Amino acid sequence: MGRVTDSSNRTEDRSSDPVRPVEPGSDAMHRAIIETAASPFVVLDAEGNVQWCGETIEALTGRSAASVLGHHFLDLIHPSSHEAVIAEYSQFVSHDHARQAWVGPPMLVEILHADGSSVTCEVSAATGSRYGLDGLVTQIRRWSGTALLYAAVDALAAGAPLHDVLAKLGAIVEHSVPGSVVFVAASWDGARFDVVAAAPGTPPALRRLGTRIAEISERVWRRDDGMPSSLQGIAHEAGLASCWSIPVTVRGDHHPSAALVLLRPVDAPPPPSDTSVVRVTTLVALAIESDRNRRAWRRSAITDQLTELPNRTGLEEWLRARAAAHPDAAMAVLFCDVDGFKQVNDELGHAMGDRTLQILAERLRRGVRDDDLVCRWGGDEFVIACADADAAERLADRLIAAVGEPIGLDERTAQVGLSVGISYGTFATPLDDLLRDSDRALLDAKSNGRNRYVVRA
Repeated sequence: MGRVTDSSNRTEDRSSDPVRPVEPGSDAMHRAIIETAASPFVVLDAEGNVQWCGETIEALTGRSAASVLGHHFLDLIHPSSHEAVIAEYSQFVSHDHARQAWVGPPMLVEILHADGSSVTCEVSAATGSRYGLDGLVTQIRRWSGTALLYAAVDALAAGAPLHDVLAKLGAIVEHSVPGSVVFVAASWDGARFDVVAAAPGTPPALRRLGTRIAEISERVWRRDDGMPSSLQGIAHEAGLASCWSIPVTVRGDHHPSAALVLLRPVDAPPPPSDTSVVRVTTLVALAIESDRNRRAWRRSAITDQLTELPNRTGLEEWLRARAAAHPDAAMAVLFCDVDGFKQVNDELGHAMGDRTLQILAERLRRGVRDDDLVCRWGGDEFVIACADADAAERLADRLIAAVGEPIGLDERTAQVGLSVGISYGTFATPLDDLLRDSDRALLDAKSNGRNRYVVRA
């Protein structure tokens, strides 16, 4: 093997030694395997100091094997992983395990790179007796879940639907906790989860559990201390040993509104030191917060802030969606102007004027059918898209009557009217054409005495 480094840091040149056969199962055989492995092996002594290291450590961390000899393992690990690694290491050096050929479960560890950055690695460890060696043997390999993490983060950054992002985050846990079936539930509304995403590897027969998870009792799944809750009923349905809900609290919330749900073949929750689970719960919270912000920004872009009705952008999007599905369907546009609104503003003030517009907006919203859309155009003007062209004139009569009802404003009463201009077309008719014709009809209605409708021929 050329140069072999022992625990005392001395090197011995054996390049001229005659080639000796390597006996299967011997110390030399194991050293030959671990020295040439693509993923580096590191042997620690009882105090946790590096007594041997494979040369391939350099490709992973930028540090040569010789440079890490004698260092304590914590010197090579990012502080964020110290607590979990110390807990795991204490198991290996315990009196019971030290004498056994014992292999521990792999765990995610942030290894320090020579340039100061950290590298997410999967570390597996075994007592040296398993390999005929003294000390604790660890294998370090770059975490193959990195690609899954990048895919999830890329989807989050690109504004992908929340369900898709959560499914990709579930894939990370699915990879890191072998044998588990993973769901991510989000958007708890007080009674159920609105979104339940299954990790990609979920067997088709178990995907139906998403419906059960959506309706988990709040008393069962939600814990404010962040500890897992047992969902044994779901585990039994799946034919697995246990099911665990790990609550997720989004920044700014007082209580959890999401959960990472793991069904496991063993009757135990994932260990608190499982870095992948901790990382994913953090990313789930971030994904939900990002989705909320995006929805809020989106809503503000298409909504009038005073009346909470759609604005012009909202109307244009509504028409585009209808045109895509039914381009030739007949529809009507009602251009509406409030009669006497200026007098309310002048006599009662702008605050009462705003309140009047809010009340009128609600009356218009209640007066249309579910298939129609009311939007605020600006000032005291509203535009209504009527999906049933044959009902447009009856709708105009109904709205004029509703708007004409007295408006109670604290101890005052206001009275206004509504003038309406109607134009006809299809969902594919350019909006500017529909508005031009309905605006001309509105001018005719106001010229003919107000508080009435006129149809543009």
